[in-house]
Amino acid sequence: MNRMPGNTTPAPRTQQIRWWRLARKELRETLRDRRTIVTLVLMPLLVYPLLSLGLQQFLFSSASSLSKIRWHVGSADEQLVEDLQRWVVEGDKALRTKSEAESDNTTTPLVDPTARKVTDIQWFVAPDPKQLQSSLEALDMDLIVARDPGDPAKIILKYRSETPLSSQLASFIEERLEAANLADLKSRLRAVASPTNNKISYEFTAIESQAKSGVQLASIVPLILILMTITGAVYPAIDLTAGERERGTLESLMAAPVPRFRLLAAKYVAVVTVAMLTAAVNLLAMTVTLTSTGLATALVGEGGITLSLVVQLLALLLLFAAFFSALLLTLTSFARSFKEAQAYLIPLMLISLGPGFVSLMPGMRLEGILTVTPLANMVLLARDVLAGTAEPFGATVAVFSTVLYAIAALALAARIFGSDAILYGSSGSWSDLFAKPLTPRTSPTIVAAAMSVAIVYPCYFLGNGVVALFRESSMPVQLLASSLITIAVFAMVPLLLAVVSSVQLRSGFQIHRVTPLVWVAAILLGISLWPLASQLMLEVRNRGFSSISDDQLKMLADKLTGALDAWRKLPAMAIVLAIAVVPGICEEWFFRGYLLGACRHRLSAPLAIGATSLAFGLFHLSVGGVVAVDRVLSSMLLGVVLGGVAWRSGSVLPGMLIHVMHNGIVVLMGYYKTELVAAQWLPDSQAETLPTMWLVLAATVAMLGGVLLWLSTRRNTPSLPASSTTAAVSET
Repeated sequence: MNRMPGNTTPAPRTQQIRWWRLARKELRETLRDRRTIVTLVLMPLLVYPLLSLGLQQFLFSSASSLSKIRWHVGSADEQLVEDLQRWVVEGDKALRTKSEAESDNTTTPLVDPTARKVTDIQWFVAPDPKQLQSSLEALDMDLIVARDPGDPAKIILKYRSETPLSSQLASFIEERLEAANLADLKSRLRAVASPTNNKISYEFTAIESQAKSGVQLASIVPLILILMTITGAVYPAIDLTAGERERGTLESLMAAPVPRFRLLAAKYVAVVTVAMLTAAVNLLAMTVTLTSTGLATALVGEGGITLSLVVQLLALLLLFAAFFSALLLTLTSFARSFKEAQAYLIPLMLISLGPGFVSLMPGMRLEGILTVTPLANMVLLARDVLAGTAEPFGATVAVFSTVLYAIAALALAARIFGSDAILYGSSGSWSDLFAKPLTPRTSPTIVAAAMSVAIVYPCYFLGNGVVALFRESSMPVQLLASSLITIAVFAMVPLLLAVVSSVQLRSGFQIHRVTPLVWVAAILLGISLWPLASQLMLEVRNRGFSSISDDQLKMLADKLTGALDAWRKLPAMAIVLAIAVVPGICEEWFFRGYLLGACRHRLSAPLAIGATSLAFGLFHLSVGGVVAVDRVLSSMLLGVVLGGVAWRSGSVLPGMLIHVMHNGIVVLMGYYKTELVAAQWLPDSQAETLPTMWLVLAATVAMLGGVLLWLSTRRNTPSLPASSTTAAVSET
């Protein structure tokens, strides 16, 4: 059978087979390179034994240096200081007597408490307990002692758990108090032959100091793993771009019947695979080395390095390898030779060391700007995973932001890799990244859409932090700050990106007229979606899928009650304007205007609507600093409806109306909750379901709105403009 003359486009399955063959070719050639093998195998065999020796030397030197420093113990009670001195001396004598009597050979820890003497403790009496507390937090005191207000016979000893000197002193005193109690109990048992209470009642309390000292040793291992992962991706990224360009094989590869983006994707898969092989080998070498030398317990804890911990670290390394591999391909695509690519990557490696070593500084936590700082967030998250102290909110933000950075970096690499500078072997320029197109575009490209999400999300997260700075201000100031941040992040940032990319605002943000029936459908959907979203959140919670605990829910309810009390002191329309109108318009401007406008010219309707809805839901992941999976699902439901309306109508305007009405109804219900509950229009508790009649009516009205929308847009659903199709394909 003869082929149709005009049908030259290969089938999707054929394209996938070609891409897979190309990816295997790139990976096979990369693994044949001796430099890759050296990075993959030999470096871990050299690095981790040396690392274990260094860590052992560090621990032993730290132990010996600690033994030369005197301890400082303070109290506001002079009599208590004298009593504690006497008890510690009694316990020390009992321990030494027992040690002399026993001849068992036992394995001693790195820092043996009995190697220190009671005379190493300096005792201080200060009249002000607050001053003592401040001295402990500022590292001037190693331990402070006070009587329990509820039980004067009991003493409270506070120390800093994260400081080796303070922790060592706490262990030293605790062991001697136990020995003193045991010796006293034995003597009294011999006298009366009946059990009695302990002579000394005490309790140790660990606090967190304001001033931290010393590098957190558990942070070094994740940093080394990440740096080794970067090292594994460097040579493949250079060889598959600048190396082929220098050898003159890139032009012939471009002539293959494979789209440029798939060609880049094949190279990207090869680089990520080598990076992950490097990460896996390094992780295995680290695990074996630390476990065999006994350092795993010192770094991780009593549980050591478990299989679950290894899997979590491997997942984090995969995420980071995906991000950094795309970044490396972006930079190496500019280079004309191997040496030039190395020159580009040296500054990148130096810049990468900055946030990595910042994460080693004492007191650094995965919060605030560090959760969205590349490299630093992964090092801190890996450190917290090792310590078993990872918090869901910070971890989620760090993972989501890194995923966005990886997508944006890959999209940027696709833009560079598909340029004429790569195709014809000419010199690329950094200005090519930001060059304004000569001809206007009807819609943003996929590259621009990915970049916009990667820019808007950190700005949104940091903007919430800025708004939190005004929580002590009056409510009008808080609402004004929130509105300005929302406008800046969701309206001004995409507008600026559109202007820089020469995107026509009317078509790029889908600002088109719609028929009156579409507006009617939007009104019906706007008044009927909130009961369904509320019921979805309640069902998720009742079925045990909610990520919010009962305590967190109570905390959020208390915050909401306080906010509602403050809102009721202002006009209702002012609250609606700040909480409903501004976010509704600005979020639709970005998600259904800019993002969906870019996706609709490259993706199918389900994929485009699903992608923008997922992004919309993830942006609403946090509620008052708490990860709320149930809110993500309800936001995604709303996003699907809004995306469908924008897709069918070809305009972002009806979605803005739906979003504003949805938010406005919820805000007004909270504003007038007391009156509505008194009239039995609303349940008194958020845990109670809405009346069944409300849900049935809401579902009926929503279905009516959907049918009306479908009928009113059946004949004039916007088609894909030819010019924008060409532009989108050329960019991707």
